[in-house]
Amino acid sequence: MSTHVAVQNIESTPDASRESETETKQRSAPVSGDWISIWELAEQHYPEKPRFFASRLLNYSILNDLPRRTGDVLAAIGGDTERLYNISVNSPNVDRISRHVFLSLSLITSHIESRRFDPKERYLPRRPRQEEYLITKPSNPYASLPFGDGELAGANGRLNYFARMGIPFTLTRRRRYPVALDYRQNLLVDREAPQVKVMAEKLYPESAIELPEGADVPSRLGSINSEEALLWNVFRTLIREDGMHYFLKASTIFPGGDALVAPEERMSAAWFWGLNDRGSEFVPMVNAFKELGEEGDDRTIPNLTLLGINHFLLIEARYGRNFATCPKKRNGECPGREGCLYWTNTEAGIPAYFPHYVKRGNLDRTCGLHYQLTRLYLLAKAMEKVPSMGTGLVVSIIDEKQDVGKLNRKLFLDFIRHFEPEIQQRFILTSWQRIRDNVPLEPRYEELHRELREKWGI
Repeated sequence: MSTHVAVQNIESTPDASRESETETKQRSAPVSGDWISIWELAEQHYPEKPRFFASRLLNYSILNDLPRRTGDVLAAIGGDTERLYNISVNSPNVDRISRHVFLSLSLITSHIESRRFDPKERYLPRRPRQEEYLITKPSNPYASLPFGDGELAGANGRLNYFARMGIPFTLTRRRRYPVALDYRQNLLVDREAPQVKVMAEKLYPESAIELPEGADVPSRLGSINSEEALLWNVFRTLIREDGMHYFLKASTIFPGGDALVAPEERMSAAWFWGLNDRGSEFVPMVNAFKELGEEGDDRTIPNLTLLGINHFLLIEARYGRNFATCPKKRNGECPGREGCLYWTNTEAGIPAYFPHYVKRGNLDRTCGLHYQLTRLYLLAKAMEKVPSMGTGLVVSIIDEKQDVGKLNRKLFLDFIRHFEPEIQQRFILTSWQRIRDNVPLEPRYEELHRELREKWGI
């Protein structure tokens, strides 16, 4: 979350004199396409005091690590890097630097119109963010990437999103999917949140990525296909803008008809990947893990847990992937009923809540095929034993446009069809498209809508 201090009166700060003739000649060459210099933007939005606006926007861009292209900033400040740390509203350094820093016009316009950037607020990046942002990183984000302009130009649609936005990226070796070198540039909001930092620790194997020289192995959170990044961008934006009711009132694929996700519920807390904003786990969920006998990385952790008044929601979000099947079945390591903790736990496991599994006896078509959905329901039942929790709902989100989304729909319906009708109502299937359609086209959601359309193809 941005660190800023409110400024009450924008008119109270005097602007310094106009640029000198020498400084005018030092302007960097215009950048084509969607890019615009911070100084030019300031002249458009605040022509009477462009330095004031440029200072605020420059600090905001550094603090939030916005995608940018830079000219010869070092030459503009005479090689004195200390000037990078003196970019207040009264400093002529702002005039020099802001002419050499280019932002995506469409991106920054959405920040301005949604009031995420407010020139009346003072943004305070800390050392050495200024130097990292303006000098250290390459001004040409593709200069050291292991592929040429021809391959970059050949990318189309959403796969070219990082290139259009000026976000430094590389490619996976096998399928050639773009991955942002800095995962934070794949996120819209709250990039430094504890939950994000934990997820960002999941890195690609070095052999799976074509790394630019000197670059660190990127996080999976930076992938153009990261469903974790998609989940964070959608739900974190809704939470910040007090818009969770748009999700709760989204239409559903199952139950069909006029059914909505949870229209009467009011959410009071959220845990992304089992963690809250302090990085703490949800105690009722931890106790449920113990009751199920789950430990370590084998625990059933929903993508998102929402706590309401009468219900709690365990959300499984999918994008470009099927619902998870049993890894032990896939790897030929299935211990059978006798060695599986979900089968041997007669009080909290499969025998207690999946009588049709017991009757069918086909592990491939039951717990093996519906591994994640089975575990989520067991987790919900274990958490319900805390009286204050209310009723657990298992919500699955898919992408209706993808072929894998159609398969997930079939898997979901196959999973629930053997339950009694009253139990079926505790499983909800919706889609990213239905959530998107319910979020209004307002300035505060404009950037989210643009990302869903251009980056995710939703």
